[in-house]
Amino acid sequence: MGDIAATSGEDISRQYQLNFLTAYHVVRPLFLHMKANGKGKIFLVGSKPGMDMKTGKGMTAYALAKSMIFRLAELLNEEALGTDVVTSVIVPSTIDTPQNRAAMPDADFSQWVRPAAIAEAVYFYCTDQAAAIREPVIKLFGRS
Repeated sequence: MGDIAATSGEDISRQYQLNFLTAYHVVRPLFLHMKANGKGKIFLVGSKPGMDMKTGKGMTAYALAKSMIFRLAELLNEEALGTDVVTSVIVPSTIDTPQNRAAMPDADFSQWVRPAAIAEAVYFYCTDQAAAIREPVIKLFGRS
């Protein structure tokens, strides 16, 4: 956490490594395999601060690193034109997990997105019903 004045180059590097490079190194071989076979679905995890810099205020390093996830998905989708390989970005609000409940015990958990809802959305985007959808950004905000 920190605004631009409080964010060091080391903070940027750490968030870049954690939130972008990890995704890149996981997705690259999968994408190449799927592209060679002409089909596949990739789901990357974005964030509100990465999607809209207005919500990233005070989270400079994190917001910048997560914004690259959206650009990566755009590039992969551009490279996959003419195939049935689609990269989507899931953008969850707070996910209702035991760890988040423990970290925020006074929060209203009913406003959070359930992990099952995320799984259901991913499942839908893998079905024939969603076959015509290209380049989706899947906003799973629960009730928040």
